[in-house]
Amino acid sequence: MAFTTKVWQDSPSTTTPLSAAALADLESRLAAYTDLVAGALNVKSAGVTGNGTTDDTAAIQAAADALPAGGGVLFFPKGNYKVTSQITMPDGVHAWGAGRNISLILYDGTSPIDIFRYVNRSAFSVRRLGLRVSAQNVAINLLRLTDCVYYEISDVNLSASSPLAAGTNYNTGILVDQSVAGLVPPRGQGVFRNILYVVEPPTAGGGGSCGIQIKGHASQSLEQFVFEGEGNIEHAETAIKLENVVGVSIGAGWTLRGNSKRELHLVNASNVVVHATEFAPTPTASGGLAAIEIDANCYDTTIIAPRYNLSSGAANKLVDNGNRTNVLHTGDLDNRRTVSAPGGSSPAFATNFSNAPGTLAPVKCWRSINGELRIEGTARKTTNATADDVVLTLPVAMRPTFDHDVPVTLTTATTGLITRSLRVDTSGQVRLVGAPAEQITLLSLELCIRLS
Repeated sequence: MAFTTKVWQDSPSTTTPLSAAALADLESRLAAYTDLVAGALNVKSAGVTGNGTTDDTAAIQAAADALPAGGGVLFFPKGNYKVTSQITMPDGVHAWGAGRNISLILYDGTSPIDIFRYVNRSAFSVRRLGLRVSAQNVAINLLRLTDCVYYEISDVNLSASSPLAAGTNYNTGILVDQSVAGLVPPRGQGVFRNILYVVEPPTAGGGGSCGIQIKGHASQSLEQFVFEGEGNIEHAETAIKLENVVGVSIGAGWTLRGNSKRELHLVNASNVVVHATEFAPTPTASGGLAAIEIDANCYDTTIIAPRYNLSSGAANKLVDNGNRTNVLHTGDLDNRRTVSAPGGSSPAFATNFSNAPGTLAPVKCWRSINGELRIEGTARKTTNATADDVVLTLPVAMRPTFDHDVPVTLTTATTGLITRSLRVDTSGQVRLVGAPAEQITLLSLELCIRLS
């Protein structure tokens, strides 16, 4: 059987550019093809201009509402889509673009709004879109998901149209919240992948701005979130905040670079796993706290091999007031676990005790991988010691479940080198038992006890 080779020629000359009319016709045909093959509604075929000047709000909303019951794909080809009020997405509607830097939703208003919002929706995704704002000192949620379940947010760019003045970025990139308790199934089950949130300059963050905030109801936590792929959160006041949340995994591809407060803040959060995430705070103003802050009602946080870049940011890596927090790291003492009190101060010595000469830090406490409490440091007391002197009080997260007596060595002004005991009790007080009635010139703290 013989075959005849045929050549398909799509234009009279490969060197002749398409005319404007021919290009418009081709785009129209491609739009129709997209609708047919992908089951998507191309917004430009539904009257949306995407020219950056026409207000496309009503046309986008009409296109979303025109999708069949149960959902579909609302496709945004390359363009700048100006909106002036909230776009409310129907149930099951996927909002997809051609690329997060070329399919842009632009809000240049000055009123606090949610630009894209899903309320009590399920089984949807937002992909390859950019959302931008220009307002300063206005709390705007670029993407808000309220009472939603089963969704994916991926390849999304959340940014400002131009650099903002210092402290004027009040925007939250993605807000996930729950308005009522008792929802079935429990809300959450979200995936965040390849998210970029950048607002320049590095000092822009203020007004409670946040890259991604997940906030469950006080009576019912949001559940199960995965941060995977690449994520870069820059210059919000807090990069990621998790509140009333259970079950979160933040992966190695994420870099959290807050502005003046925290990179990761946990409030009433449980079972959060942070795996090789990079924490790189920008230069902090007064009031800067720490790369990671864990509040008192948090449980079972696991931080595995964190990557700290503190060259230009907060001095504190971890402020931990949580319960059963574990940090697995092969690095130095501070990387394993340094516990500080809120506000950035280390656990303080009690009255009349102070740092011994030549020490750089008052005392360091951390929990090792096998659950041991370790306390290291040196101290002195310039007045006479008394029986059962309290040396320091441990943070709540460091308190053991029963009392421990541990031998210590100390040097006194008169007797010299002697051995006594330190008692670590369940209230967190570390007491010097049987202290001599003389000044202590050097007390060596090298404790290792079981917390339970």
